[in-house]
Amino acid sequence: MKVLIICNDFPPLNSIGAERPFSWFAYFKKFGHDVTVITKDWGKLDAESTSLMEYLEATEGELIRVPNHTLLPQRMFEKYGADGRKLFRKAATLSYRMLSFVNSKFDTHSILHQKADEYLNKNKVDFVITTGEPFILFKYGFLLKKKYGIKWIADYRDGWYHNHVGHEGVLGALLHRYEFHFEKKYIQACDQTITVDSYLAGKLEATHGKKPQLVSNGFWKFIESKKNAGTQLVLTHMGTLTPGQDAELFLSAIANLIKQDKISKDDVLINFIGIAGKPAQEQRVLNYSKSLDGVVKTTGRIPKTEAHQLNAQSDFLISLTDKSYSAIYAKTFDYVACQNPILVIPGDGLLMDKFVTDLKGGVILGSVEKIEAFILDAIQKKKAGEASEAFTIDKDKAKFYLRENQAKQFAEIINAIK
Repeated sequence: MKVLIICNDFPPLNSIGAERPFSWFAYFKKFGHDVTVITKDWGKLDAESTSLMEYLEATEGELIRVPNHTLLPQRMFEKYGADGRKLFRKAATLSYRMLSFVNSKFDTHSILHQKADEYLNKNKVDFVITTGEPFILFKYGFLLKKKYGIKWIADYRDGWYHNHVGHEGVLGALLHRYEFHFEKKYIQACDQTITVDSYLAGKLEATHGKKPQLVSNGFWKFIESKKNAGTQLVLTHMGTLTPGQDAELFLSAIANLIKQDKISKDDVLINFIGIAGKPAQEQRVLNYSKSLDGVVKTTGRIPKTEAHQLNAQSDFLISLTDKSYSAIYAKTFDYVACQNPILVIPGDGLLMDKFVTDLKGGVILGSVEKIEAFILDAIQKKKAGEASEAFTIDKDKAKFYLRENQAKQFAEIINAIK
């Protein structure tokens, strides 16, 4: 098959959204499909994405980059920053986003559609894949299918209407309902939807009456665990925090142990990697309790290789679940790659619990008392030079989530579409 992938995120942009289509670009040829990617030109290669580019060197596909075109809302942000002209900027952003669905002049991503249209005018393609976010790309999958009669696959990396964050306030709710009208229109025309997990797949099927196929997120390769050799217990959380993730439950347990003199501040280090650029999220963890001063450390966005090193050097990796939404967050696959045990807090009773249990990759701690008991035991055992607990990840099962294997799953889905 000849496959055209249209995506906004792609290396050297350092994001999970970039890794997903990049993995298809890297491996589809191996599984029998010729692939072309149309994406944006994100500038020069930087240190954050260097580790990914080794996969690009062996790729036989065609990569087409278009200029990263900016419109008024983005230019205002660049000129005034996050706090400047905030009200006017928000109004412009909302207006442009709503108008983008009826007039491409208001869409910063329309250049991807223009280039895809030019490409399809000259080249025969069997499938077009659009991956969201940004979900406006579904509009362009819809239009290209209508114009050229080719099959179209819509990839839900997130839920669009079913996204559990990003719909704040009256205007957010209005935009949410407005976009849902277009989502329903577009998806009725697509030949197949794919998504990342069974929870989201169930919601999408109930909404659109189409059964999505699963193509999970994943990891590129296993990384050797290199736990720190000292007596300090190192706990690491990677990535951003959603409002519903109960970081406070986790932090309260550590603070209690310190206040009760059961442990000292020197006994434990808690890393929150990648949230220093999100002031509200950073303040949630830094200002939670004076007892944790010096215990909680934060970083901004760092190169993926450096994040992997910090994960590999940790005793436990923290996965905070959201009581209103079940998901296997992309960071979890990076945790699996490092082969260090995962602490699921407080557990969701669904995807995360099952994922970690099936892989024998960690433990679920559903209350402050359970967290306190576990951490106290882990610190005591580390000081004594003993293994905290036998967590040996099932590598055979974990291999299912290698990016290469997930690309194979997707290639087989394409083959099955009539």
